[in-house]
Amino acid sequence: MVIDNIVFSEEMSAATLTVAMLPYLSFEYEKAYNTADLLEIAVRIYNDILDRFSGVNSQK
Repeated sequence: MVIDNIVFSEEMSAATLTVAMLPYLSFEYEKAYNTADLLEIAVRIYNDILDRFSGVNSQK
């Protein structure tokens, strides 16, 4: 997953970012995980966002 040019601040939670990105990333996740369940796709996006930003925060 590639996320570029997004500023993740304290005011924007991972859940808000997940909802914002769901329309853009759902097709990629649908193909990658062979599922059409939007709840499962949303959970996978949410977990990927948390993993990405926890890695960034731990490098500080």
